[in-house]
Amino acid sequence: MKTKIHLMQDQPDIEEFWPISDFMNAYNTGIGGCSVATLSSEPGSSDPGKTALITCRTFIENGDRVKENQKYIVGIRFYSFGDMAT
Repeated sequence: MKTKIHLMQDQPDIEEFWPISDFMNAYNTGIGGCSVATLSSEPGSSDPGKTALITCRTFIENGDRVKENQKYIVGIRFYSFGDMAT
């Protein structure tokens, strides 16, 4: 059984998705972006019970420090008993 990962990034399709719209409203200055990755064990399936969803959100507050020794925090949050992650 093959699995296929779909990655959507900076597309109008994902702008209204609440994890993205809430994040972009809160962090609208600086360097940032969002993407959504989906993984389905059954190609062509639109069954949400068989599809994994990961929302990737990135924000860098001070772009001048990016080129130097800037520290980063990486966090992960799970929703719906692990069905979705940001």
